[in-house]
Amino acid sequence: MDLTPLALDLLAPAALLTGSAVVHARHAARTLRRYPPEGVFLDAHGVRVHATRRGAGPLVVLVHGSNGTHHDFHAPLLEALATTHTVVAIDRPGHGHSARARDARGLEAHARALLGAIDALALGPAVLVGHSYGTPVALRAALHAPERVRGVVAVTPVSAREPLHHVWSALTAWPPLVALGTATLPLAIGACIAPRVRRNAWYPDAPPMAWTPARAFPLLPSQMAAASDDVH
Repeated sequence: MDLTPLALDLLAPAALLTGSAVVHARHAARTLRRYPPEGVFLDAHGVRVHATRRGAGPLVVLVHGSNGTHHDFHAPLLEALATTHTVVAIDRPGHGHSARARDARGLEAHARALLGAIDALALGPAVLVGHSYGTPVALRAALHAPERVRGVVAVTPVSAREPLHHVWSALTAWPPLVALGTATLPLAIGACIAPRVRRNAWYPDAPPMAWTPARAFPLLPSQMAAASDDVH
């Protein structure tokens, strides 16, 4: 059967997208095998949330930023806090090994899941340590349930959206575009920006080896899709 010129023109992009999707699926499977769950799974008001736990004492919950995981918090920090506190580091919904909430968009869903994790731990009110986007999530949780939050510590907090985020928000409002982009583009994006992100995150020191998982998970299609919810 002869292919029309238009069909031939479409064949190459379709093959490229299909091949990229296969590569991304293999990367996701390899990452999940290489970095299996390290902690426990909590039923956070219907969302399966993965969390690590160390130490004993008053509860401190660490909340990572956009497109991150619990690995974003350096192990020596956790060990130091664990000498006097129960330290719990969560993967926010859709990140790391946590399931994505059905109503995942925006701060509200993540704040509800965070409060659900606190309830599931049953260790009393918590001090919330939010990094970057994790800070507004922690603050929203504190506003909703002050009786369950003893305080909020803000670490390089997000206080406003950049103009580019408004463009990104408009693009991610269309699910088919999100599905296509996150299935085929994260590795290419990561190849362009990952070296700069690693360098800037720990400047002037070199990134620690234990931080590697924190850079592997953001390139998973499922987590990239979940991260797009943060801009809404």
